[in-house]
Parts: sequence; C-alpha cells; structure tokens
Amino acid sequence: MPPTKRKATSKKSITKSKPRKRTKSAARVRTAPNSAPNVYRFTRGFDSYAAIGATSGIFAMNTDSKYQVVTLKTKFSDMPDFEEFKALFSEYKITGFEVTLVPTHKDNLPFVGEHNVATHQLAIPNYEVFVVPANYTDDALNFPLFDAATIDSYLNQTQRKRMSVFPDRPRTYKTTNPKVVKYVGPIAKTGGTSTQAMGQPYYLSCSAPALGQADEREVEHFGYRLLIRRVDGLTMSASTTQTMGFRVHHQVHFQCRKVQ
Repeated sequence: MPPTKRKATSKKSITKSKPRKRTKSAARVRTAPNSAPNVYRFTRGFDSYAAIGATSGIFAMNTDSKYQVVTLKTKFSDMPDFEEFKALFSEYKITGFEVTLVPTHKDNLPFVGEHNVATHQLAIPNYEVFVVPANYTDDALNFPLFDAATIDSYLNQTQRKRMSVFPDRPRTYKTTNPKVVKYVGPIAKTGGTSTQAMGQPYYLSCSAPALGQADEREVEHFGYRLLIRRVDGLTMSASTTQTMGFRVHHQVHFQCRKVQ
C-alpha cells in the first residue's frame, strides 16, 4: 500500500507584542517636615560685661558672698535686630546658645610690683568654676538663698563637671538643648505643690501678646548654672585691685518661620 502523504503543517506566525503606552500619572507632592512653612535659621551674638561679685542680669551672690551664681539663659527679646525679626516673622524657636567668659586679666597680678607681702596680698586670687545642670522647678536648690556650707554639701553629694581655675583663658559653655517652662503641674516629686516643670523649646509667637496674655517673646531659655568661688574659700573681695571681671559673649542659634 503506497505511503500516504502527510499535510505540511504551517508554522504559527510569531507576532511581537507592542509595548504598552505608559500614561502620565499625577505628580506626587512630597513634603519635608519643615517645608511648609519654610524655616529660616539664624545665629546672633551680643556682649556684656560682669565682674566677680556682680548681682545683676544672669549673676547673683549667695548669702555669705562666697559663691557667685551664674544662670546661663537667654530670650528672644535680647537678640540684636529684635525689632526686625518680630516684624518679619510670626514664630521663633531658640535651639541652642553658647556663653563665653573672657577674663579681663590673664595672670593673677594685674600690675607690676615688688615681690613682697604687701604686693601679693593685693593679687587677684584664683577662682574655681563648677557646672551644674539647670533644674528650675520649685524643688530646685535656689543657690542665692543658701550659705557656702549648704552649697558645699550639695556639690559634694551630686555629680558635676569641675572646670579649671580662673583667670587663665576664655571658657565657653555650650547649651545644645535649652529648657523652657512648659508645664504647670499640680504635684511635685516631693509631694508638694509644683508650679513649674522644664520642657523642650517649641515655637513661640513673635507678636505682641493680647490683653491679659503672657508675652512669648520674653520666655527665658535656660542652660547650665555656674558656681564660682575663691580657691581659698574666703569672701569675694570688693577691692578694685583684687576684682577680676570678664566679658560675657552670648551666641544664640534660633529658627523663624511664617513670614508676615
């Protein structure tokens, strides 16, 4: 029987698929935390002068004049060009500040004299500087209201950073995380009534307050406290030949937003 012819099978034609047309999707709006409203960062500095024994501004003396208490703090109204900032922006926040104490004398003898007993009795003494954390609640130790024995006991029982003696060179104290009075609480840690608690800085108003409201431009931002005493433990002298002073340089970092 003759062989049967098989029908040739046709190869299936392979067609290339056309690429899909991509339609333009709506643009996504990505916002950073500080993109709206825009935040503008500034740094401003200003100077003042103080002497050992000063009792104004950030300086105070304890009850027996053996310790000088320096409260490192700043506020928005102290800034140079304050009027321009409050006219241009609606809100501000202080993010940090530095305070530099520059001694007026490098050495203990600010004058040339014979090396005799009388001359050395008029020499500027050395001073120790202790740094303690800021804690401005009602149960904080109010150093200007205590004598030297009470402050000595506090320093001997608490952790603190001890600095070198004055006068030798400028000292800078940086506060990278200032504190503000943020919460009025009913009960303190000790069980009594508390009217203050410290918190993180936040945006405050640059505008004048409404009637009966607190002026947020006057909110104080606190850093460390310094305790200065003579090395020999004696009372700080008011004599002009024994008094050492220093220029106080403030460098403040802050942010503003909401341009008016």
